[in-house]
Amino acid sequence: MPSRISITLLICLIGAAVAVGALFLPPRDLASPSQPAPATALTAASGPAEVSIESFTFTATSALRPGQIVVVTNNDSVPHTLTADDGSFDTGLLQPGAQASITVPGQPGEFTFFCEVHPAMTGSFTITT
Repeated sequence: MPSRISITLLICLIGAAVAVGALFLPPRDLASPSQPAPATALTAASGPAEVSIESFTFTATSALRPGQIVVVTNNDSVPHTLTADDGSFDTGLLQPGAQASITVPGQPGEFTFFCEVHPAMTGSFTITT
């Protein structure tokens, strides 16, 4: 029969494993438009566009198609988000090395975004037809 200490230790280990596992859950997908400042522009591709977060900077595809999927990768050493100024899309908190997908709005226009953790980090997408 296991001792009370062994059972308590087992419960603590299971709880720690669950907590660590939650860090590796896939990010949620959200869709919508955006809003804070500019990012480094790349050209729109036929597949998913990519945004890299590195050194507290967004390097983003600025010219996108309506409804295009954008894969956001946090290549920085601290957590970040990519959040539309108007709240229409949000990656949620991305830990270092994590990725999330968002879908840009279905209408043309300029959509700005920022990092909720570091509001001075800003960028924008231009959606063209």
